[in-house]
Amino acid sequence: MLQRPRRCARSACFVAVLFIAGLGAEPAAADGPERSEPTWLLAEVGVGPVFGTGFPEDPVGFGVRTQFGFGGGFDDVPLRFYLLASLQYSEMYASTQSGTLTSDITRRVFDVAAHVRTMLVLERVRLFFDLGLGGSFLGSAAWVNDRDRFETDASRFAVFVSGGLTYRLNRLISLGLLVETCIPTARPESDFVSAVSRVKDDHDLLGWTSLLLTSSFHF
Repeated sequence: MLQRPRRCARSACFVAVLFIAGLGAEPAAADGPERSEPTWLLAEVGVGPVFGTGFPEDPVGFGVRTQFGFGGGFDDVPLRFYLLASLQYSEMYASTQSGTLTSDITRRVFDVAAHVRTMLVLERVRLFFDLGLGGSFLGSAAWVNDRDRFETDASRFAVFVSGGLTYRLNRLISLGLLVETCIPTARPESDFVSAVSRVKDDHDLLGWTSLLLTSSFHF
């Protein structure tokens, strides 16, 4: 059977520590962080579950994400705009059985993208929507009957759609939740790993969805 990598657990602990540190941070000024001296740079880290919604075996795993960007807004307008660059690494797993054949399937995904973020400021709560373009690099592997290993790689252009919210603890730190769907613009006629695992592929898209807990730092 496949062993889940320990680095996912370490990453989850790292972001949890950031959350605890953020909760103990100095409160924002009484007039709200949006009224204090503006910040222009944004760094964000996140970790959480990833769901292989477009893979026939429906794998589940964890993702680790980091992104950095810059932006700002206009006086007396509760909107902010950011240009962001993101990197995300995800690993997903599933076990399947077809007759006497069993397979342990691993999907490793590395996403690189540029995003435009639109943010609505509601006091300390900020709602945002991101639209991104970039590349998705997929490595797939299957252990069949604990004996034979099959691997394949693929890369394709992808569209990234995400949204979520953040809570501004103070001028420097926000905590939040981000939901993102990666939609590759093309897919192979057949998925080799699914074929050798005898998993019926009736999905129209080869995508995945991330649900990430985030810590943001403003400069």
